[in-house]
Amino acid sequence: MTYQNAMITEQNNFNTPFNWTGVGFLLFMIGIPAIPAVFIVALVVMGSGVESPLSGMVNARYFDMPLVIICHGISGIVFFLTMPFQFSPQLRQTKPGYHKVNGYFAFVSACVMAASGVWMHHVFSPNEFGARYVSLVIVAITICMTFVVAVLYAIKKDFKQHQRWIYFAAAASLAVVSPLFLEIIAMLIGNVGAELMYDYGRLIGLALNFQIAYWLFKKNHS
Repeated sequence: MTYQNAMITEQNNFNTPFNWTGVGFLLFMIGIPAIPAVFIVALVVMGSGVESPLSGMVNARYFDMPLVIICHGISGIVFFLTMPFQFSPQLRQTKPGYHKVNGYFAFVSACVMAASGVWMHHVFSPNEFGARYVSLVIVAITICMTFVVAVLYAIKKDFKQHQRWIYFAAAASLAVVSPLFLEIIAMLIGNVGAELMYDYGRLIGLALNFQIAYWLFKKNHS
């Protein structure tokens, strides 16, 4: 590479945005469950016999089945540390190796997080298999499928479709978080809204997130 070409490449890299708006939003949203998970996992690993002012904030049943908590918590933490940065065009362009490795960590952690979420339900709510459980399973399957499709497109080097499905994968992952905000609206509606959100909040969040992801992708890639 000539000096002139190197300077042009460096200038292009400098002009490529980091996208702190998108990265910051995902860090905030994924951090809502992920940051408390750091403390929960640490307390569960130390065990119930360790004196800590935070121990009372952890469900006592978590200490009886630590493996599922550790599995779900650690995968959520890894997802928090990796997924948001996949939406940085600057990192994608200037550090393609990092983007690829980081993406695989996000993919694996997302699938483990989704599967262990269903596992947690079986462990701590073994007799509840109603609408709330069905919603959980549908969202978990959707998370895994969207990430698998995104990775397959990356392997085929169809990067536009890869990015499209990464948008959907992020939307599916946030379907477990967005109901927290929808519950505020449900509270204003009354008991009917609260019951609807309890059973179908994840599916409602999934549908809304997919619409937003579709709009954002179309806006950013038109």
